[in-house]
Amino acid sequence: MKKLCTLLIFAFAGLFLFAQQNDICQINLPSTRVAAYTHGERVNVSFEYSISEPGGARIFILPYTNGAPTPDYAVSSSPLYTGEGSNSAFFTINSGQVVVDEIRFHITNADQTATLREFYIPVTYHFGTNGVNNFRFSEDPAVASLLLGEQVDITFDYQINQPGGCRIFLRPITNGVPSPGYSASGSPIYSGTGTQTANFNITSGVNVRVDSVRVSILNADQTAT
Repeated sequence: MKKLCTLLIFAFAGLFLFAQQNDICQINLPSTRVAAYTHGERVNVSFEYSISEPGGARIFILPYTNGAPTPDYAVSSSPLYTGEGSNSAFFTINSGQVVVDEIRFHITNADQTATLREFYIPVTYHFGTNGVNNFRFSEDPAVASLLLGEQVDITFDYQINQPGGCRIFLRPITNGVPSPGYSASGSPIYSGTGTQTANFNITSGVNVRVDSVRVSILNADQTAT
């Protein structure tokens, strides 16, 4: 009889916690978890929320580097959330050559005196003088099977502030080195902001597995990365 009572108490507690749900789901990061941004360029994150906290809750997204808030960050403020819905928030870094390696999602009560929920998503977002981000692939980057010579197109946004401009190269990588038998598009000199498409393909080999794409930003004469 004692065991039955214990099980009923835990079941009731589980139902109670479910009723007091404060949650974020359907999180949409900007295309990929690896990207480069310029100082002041916003990283926008959209999400859905379910808030049952009496008095409402606030939701913040915060950039972290090596377990601590990234220096010189700026983030959007939070409205008071109640019920269910969707919204977006942003952060940016204003100075320094830094890498954001985690995004912290932070839910607090209305006056921010208590943390209701907190979790992290790993990313690799470089902040500096030049940015290349919002990558869109013609093939599913998670898994795809292509013929030799079949082209993969990658569209991206860029913001280049380097005097004299920059070149941007995208190269297929296998086990940390350039994929065997690859061919890839060259690069014009980029400056300002815009959108461009680059491509690569594999021309020879058997079962060549491309496991990543290396993005390199070089100065115009390719003497410095």
